Formats: sequence, structure tokens, C-alpha cells
Amino acid sequence: MHDYIHTILSQRDYDRLKALLGTMIGARTPFAALVRRKLGSAVIMRPTDLGDDFVTSNRKVRFKIDGVRLDERELLWTPNDWTDGSSLSLLDPRGLALLGLSTGQSISFLTDARRTQTVHVEHVFADQALNVLFEGESGRRPLDASIRAMPRASRSQWTMPVVESGDRMDRSLT
Repeated sequence: MHDYIHTILSQRDYDRLKALLGTMIGARTPFAALVRRKLGSAVIMRPTDLGDDFVTSNRKVRFKIDGVRLDERELLWTPNDWTDGSSLSLLDPRGLALLGLSTGQSISFLTDARRTQTVHVEHVFADQALNVLFEGESGRRPLDASIRAMPRASRSQWTMPVVESGDRMDRSLT
């Protein structure tokens, strides 16, 4: 078990975690503790400086759960009930626990049922392997074909909370 490893995050993932934490003020849930733990150990890097072996949003990851069960999922910021079986939400404790790790690293965390679970990263698939398309260099927002086909107004209805100056929340998930 590695309790105090650094969480390597892109600026975009870090900003999303900060916005998420802003919606959990005073929360004492295991998930809120995991968000605080990730932010407290964060090292922020440019997306172009992140190696192919780091777990970030929109990357596919092969991982073991409690050293037994092998799983492979793409990590997304959409809620679990919006994903198919091939993806895992970063709003889920297991998905969040994987965020910022690299190949060979493990992390233990409490589930919502207050059971300790350990995940171990076996392999991270590079962005190129997923044929991820990016919209603009600054935001480096990955888009798949189904999202690109969607009108922009529809996309904005399910994005994560937006943070503007002063850490004020402008909108949240609908």
C-alpha cells in the first residue's frame, strides 16, 4: 500500500477536482476525503509533458482490484449512469483513485461502504491508441465521434461545474 504517492495531474484534471471539492464543502464522506487526498498530493503538469504511462481523464487503463480482479476501462468525467460498460467515471471512488497514478503504482482507499479497496495500475493506453481527437490546444478537450456530432448547446448541459474567478460555482451537473 502506498499512502503518500504524488498524484500527477494535468491542469484540466486538477481544475475539475478543485471544482468538485467546492461542491463538497464540509462533506465527511470517503469520496470527499479521496478528493482532498488527490488535491493535497497533486503535482500539476502540462498535458504534453505527461508520459504515456500516467492515468489521466480520457485514457484507457488496465488495473487490478484488490490484487485479484483485472479490469480495463476508459476514465471519463461523466457520471457512471451515463457510461457504457467500457468506461469508468472519475466521479466514482475507484475511477478517482486511479487518477494521477502511473503504471506499476497502487493506491488504497475507502469505498462508500467504508471498505478498504486497493487498485493497481497494470497498463495505461496512450492517447494515440484511443484515437482521441482534441479540440483546441489550450483546453485540450478530448472528443469522441458521438460528442463531436452533438450540438455545442447539448454538450454544455452535461459538463462538470465551471469555475470562474473567486472559486464561485456557475453551473453544476444537470
